[in-house]
Amino acid sequence: MLRSLILGALCGASLLAQFPAVQAAPTDDLLVSVPGKEPTHFARADLAALATREIDVEDEKGQPAHYRGVSIAAVLGAAGWPLPPLRGKLLLATLRVNAADGYAVVFALAELDPAFTAAEALVCFERDGGALSDQEGPFRVVVPGEKRHARWVRRVVELLVQPGADHEN
Repeated sequence: MLRSLILGALCGASLLAQFPAVQAAPTDDLLVSVPGKEPTHFARADLAALATREIDVEDEKGQPAHYRGVSIAAVLGAAGWPLPPLRGKLLLATLRVNAADGYAVVFALAELDPAFTAAEALVCFERDGGALSDQEGPFRVVVPGEKRHARWVRRVVELLVQPGADHEN
């Protein structure tokens, strides 16, 4: 058991070392990088011009919150990369969400694909009828239905699609 815990800790540390934190300067734009395309910058107005959704959720403090935003799948499509049919090696692709403070999370693209799931992760730009606060915005990823809010990223500055890599064991 102890050996398993030590191996797990070492593997976890090794995995984290492969994904260094990205320190980005605060910006009012969202940078979206997708394979084969030049990076796209989205301002709040650009996102508001897409098909928006409004949701009522509880925030990480258990407080009710009304968010307005756009599905991540729609943002990727607006950046020139609508989610292709995910199968084979494409199922290894991920989306990395980077925050201004260096915090980052990863989603499997299948978690964001409406063909795979009814869950819908959003890039939000409003809360309770107004712009997000400086501590939360200008953009925030909200994932309704997740039990923990670890992937509800505040101060989002970048969405980065990363192709999957085959690796041998």
